[in-house]
Amino acid sequence: YGTTELKSKANENTFRLAASTGNFDFISFNLDGLEAYINDGEESLSTIPKITLTSSSGSTVSYQAKSEESGVYTRYTYSFTDSGVKTLNWNNVEWVDIKTQYTKAKTKDYVLKEL
Repeated sequence: YGTTELKSKANENTFRLAASTGNFDFISFNLDGLEAYINDGEESLSTIPKITLTSSSGSTVSYQAKSEESGVYTRYTYSFTDSGVKTLNWNNVEWVDIKTQYTKAKTKDYVLKEL
């Protein structure tokens, strides 16, 4: 489908983006889609689906769902509004860690600049 799907449930997963040629500028990426990836019965305010990017230079950004209680029983629904191209312009990084939890994140179009 032209995307890289990053997914994890309760255990946070970390995916590392690095270049074999050395440091690089991380210009942007496309956050093509996000959806909750939660086992039945796990819904709570502590299970908010999220994706967090952190660079070797200390820059960080997170995208997460908004949660709402619904129904007679406590049940949470999640909605994501952060899809699309994310321009970061992180300069001279050795690596970028992409962490997901309770999330299926579809990403594509990573734009890197070799230094």
